Amino acid sequence: MTEDIFNTAYSIWNSLIEIAMTLFTTSPTAANGSVYSTCKAIYNAISDIALPITIVFFLIAICKDVISTPPEQQARKFLNDGVKFCVMVGILANLWDVMGYIMQIADGITDKVASNASATYEMEMSDELKNIITGLFIRMCGIENRLKAA
Repeated sequence: MTEDIFNTAYSIWNSLIEIAMTLFTTSPTAANGSVYSTCKAIYNAISDIALPITIVFFLIAICKDVISTPPEQQARKFLNDGVKFCVMVGILANLWDVMGYIMQIADGITDKVASNASATYEMEMSDELKNIITGLFIRMCGIENRLKAA
């Protein structure tokens, strides 16, 4: 009886781990094409709105910083803010590609983890351990007194 309980528990555990590993290792780009394309369409819509607004506000902020800076430091301030602005807009304009690279790295890592995590658990106990567990189970359930009374 104890072996059956453990075998059932092990088979449930193995099934759950198999499902979890399948979900864990499935790439978002390969999971369901419609979900990925919907996310890409939403991203493009938000990007089309956000990028021009970002550019306008960054240009206003650069002008405000340069005007409020002393004249001898204005050129350096403009250059520093201009470089920051170009880097930020470059990242924002290519954010989907950056996220794609991050997903590829994550896919590679999860593939390596999944290849090492495919071991299944099986019932392998000595007879002595089985007897100890059966005895504990009988005592915990109070079956011992019922068996003695019968």
